[in-house]
Amino acid sequence: MKKIHNNFYNSIESYYLAQELLSKTIAEAASNAIQDFTEVLETYAEKESEPNDDQEKKTYKIPVIHHNKIRKSQKKIISLGNAARFMPRSLIVSLVSQIDILISDILKKIYSQQENSLKTSQKTLTFEEIFNYSDLEELKSRIIEREIESLLRENHLKQLEQLETKLNLTLFSDKDLIANYIELTERRNLLVHTNAVVNEQYITNCNNTKFCKNPVTVQKGQILEVDSHYIRNSINLVFEFGIKFIQIIWRKHFPSESAEADSELNSLCYNLIFDEKYEMALVFLNFATSKEIKIKEAEIDRFILLNKAQTLKWMGKEEECQKLLNSTSWSGLNNQILVAKYSLENKLDDALLLMGKIADSNDLPKEAFKEWPIFKELRKHPRFPEIYKEKFKEEFEEIDKTEIIQNETSPSE
Repeated sequence: MKKIHNNFYNSIESYYLAQELLSKTIAEAASNAIQDFTEVLETYAEKESEPNDDQEKKTYKIPVIHHNKIRKSQKKIISLGNAARFMPRSLIVSLVSQIDILISDILKKIYSQQENSLKTSQKTLTFEEIFNYSDLEELKSRIIEREIESLLRENHLKQLEQLETKLNLTLFSDKDLIANYIELTERRNLLVHTNAVVNEQYITNCNNTKFCKNPVTVQKGQILEVDSHYIRNSINLVFEFGIKFIQIIWRKHFPSESAEADSELNSLCYNLIFDEKYEMALVFLNFATSKEIKIKEAEIDRFILLNKAQTLKWMGKEEECQKLLNSTSWSGLNNQILVAKYSLENKLDDALLLMGKIADSNDLPKEAFKEWPIFKELRKHPRFPEIYKEKFKEEFEEIDKTEIIQNETSPSE
């Protein structure tokens, strides 16, 4: 499950980058195309009039000999407009496919390692088909393939309902998350099948679910495009849906790996904090401290609480940060945890004193104090460079985080 978890996270990270590149590329191409068209127009066309009270635009007279030059430049702008509409659609279609891939990967793992999960399968094979397989493992693989193919042919709401039945669990308590997920998958269907034109199926499937609180208000025949805001929200949605899906199933079907699931969830949150994606970090930290899952490792539980506290702090929610830190007992904990707590509480002198002790005992590497976001305020203390140099025998220099490779001993591990 760890591999599935990390592969999905890495895939979602690539979608954030893809959206940034897409927006930048389209904007630059549009600017260049308009500039080129203006230059061609100014060079080869004859200006007839300027904008005035009766006319908002310039008018040009184009000599016949230059029609092709103008038309070619104008066609480029039209094609770019179409590309600006189609490319975001393709990103949404591809994004939704990541959930299908995720479901397939998880079911393959469960069915291949837990044969009892296949006993409820209603798939049948003829004797002819059975005799075509060389051994039982090959036959089993084919049954698994059919089971997964059958599920993925259903609409996404039915997929969730069948998964809950097949895997004997409740996937999500967040009805808004499911409602938004269903809307995304139904919009994907519009983009693929109706050129983004709303049909009866979209309205029915979005509104007639047990999760729907706010029915969609669009009309049949309306065109639903996807802008940069919708794409970003959709990436966040699929990210949240997928990670929660993995974590819930990981703990339910592979309970012996709960500690690893705890560690990977905390690692994910740390990475989001490090990248300053605080809103998504808080989504997963709230999940980690909810009743939907239970963190079993006491140390990881403390790391998650500290990560949640620092996320609130960096979001400007200082009061909530301090309230969270005061909500639990910190007695009997090691210096690595206490120095982080003191830093968040703005008890920087106490934190510096502990930093010295930690350096003497080698309980944390020097990179922790240079890199970890939780020590952001501590690094601003006037005496920090002095104590750092004294204890670690080197000058303190801020590290460019784009060059950092996360240390294995970070609190995310």
